[in-house]
Amino acid sequence: MRHFHAMKPIKLSRKRLCSLAATVVLTAVFVNLSAQRAPVYSAARSSRAAKPASSASPVYARDIAPIVLHACASCHQPGTAAPFSLLTYDDVKKRAPQIAELTRTRYMPPWLPKPGHGDFAGVRRLSDGQIRMIANWVKAGAPEGPHISQRTPARPQKTWPLGRPDLVVRMTQPFTLNAGDVEQCRSFLFPRFLIRDRALKAVDYRASAPGVVRHASLFADSTRKARLQQQQSGAVGWTDFPGSAGPGRRRLGEWAVGSPPVQFPKGSAMRLAPGDDLVLQLRFQPNGRQENERSEIALYFSDAPLPPPAMLALGNAWINLRPNEIATVTDAFTLPVAARLYAISPHAELMCRAIRADATLPNGAAQPLLWIPNFNLDWAEPLRYRAPMDLPAGTRITVTIDYDNSAHNPRNAEDTPMVSGAATGCTDEYAGVEFQITALQPRDIPALSQALAAKGATYTVQSSGATGHG
Repeated sequence: MRHFHAMKPIKLSRKRLCSLAATVVLTAVFVNLSAQRAPVYSAARSSRAAKPASSASPVYARDIAPIVLHACASCHQPGTAAPFSLLTYDDVKKRAPQIAELTRTRYMPPWLPKPGHGDFAGVRRLSDGQIRMIANWVKAGAPEGPHISQRTPARPQKTWPLGRPDLVVRMTQPFTLNAGDVEQCRSFLFPRFLIRDRALKAVDYRASAPGVVRHASLFADSTRKARLQQQQSGAVGWTDFPGSAGPGRRRLGEWAVGSPPVQFPKGSAMRLAPGDDLVLQLRFQPNGRQENERSEIALYFSDAPLPPPAMLALGNAWINLRPNEIATVTDAFTLPVAARLYAISPHAELMCRAIRADATLPNGAAQPLLWIPNFNLDWAEPLRYRAPMDLPAGTRITVTIDYDNSAHNPRNAEDTPMVSGAATGCTDEYAGVEFQITALQPRDIPALSQALAAKGATYTVQSSGATGHG
């Protein structure tokens, strides 16, 4: 299995990469640190006697447990997406050298944004001091230290983090992912779930088979196209994966493994009508066993109607990449009114090398919004700013997405780079960044909405010579 020991880039066929990605992604450490208390070590769960250690040397009970249990164990425990537990000293010691190496290279805990380019909530990046402490602990022989009787992480519960939902909708039938399947994307329909208009203030998602669901996106569809696709499929769900919102389709939420509930900015809500359908798009990564997935969605409504938040989509392009092509997608938008920025969500696929978003204020000052210098699809997730960012009218938001379909890209799955098409499948290349914003003044809501609706496709593609970008 490709877990902690997978340290060097490996050239694999695209099909084989999708299969192996199932084991890689399960080592993820997705946890909303700001919403949980740090669990700590319980010596009662260790089967080894404490070993003598210098007071100056790091020991598990005192120094390592608060790091590992707080940053890893929320996923690495029974009943979650991870394939093994890290709740006890025995669990961690067994993988100590691998943990030291993966934290040294910052492969784990997975955190893509570069510091200084956006102040985000729930940062999982370890400090340099924590990484050194783990390395020194391993060099010292991974001593356990004196027994300390303290609490361990709470087991996963069947309750919803935001409390009792106003409505829970569930897939009408389970979808079966077979043991021999490869990575795939699939859409599922929740038809006409409301009997009157409602204002959605928050939404949450829960998988019944979390070990195989890597990513989920939820849309409200007022076009009835999803109903037709489901009818034509004749199976549980269908394989279309358009990747972004469009006319008549609004993104309501997005989740990676362990992501927190989606809450819309205070004073705003998404309007849902009785004729709307919900469309849930899931990215599956098989784990070698047959799994049945029957997802649930929790909806929280406001008693009063509220204006909706706006979604600015930049890039929003399916892109053709020829063998050995290097391409850059660029897009920009100038705010017609003062706006407040709450969150940013980067989207790309296997060939993406880097994603960057910046704001240029009217006075020429630069405000970095996001920089992911080494994009990795396995760890991509929506990012919420620790505090909303106010941007004046005239601010220009620019997005740059770099693609590399050459052998120099370690994430290229082919020994000989191949054509990467612009379609709607799991391995087709997509470029886009979405921003959740609201007008700073209520009187400016119509102007912002009209400008976003009129934006159209404004992205440009600079490449090493290929044509046919979509």
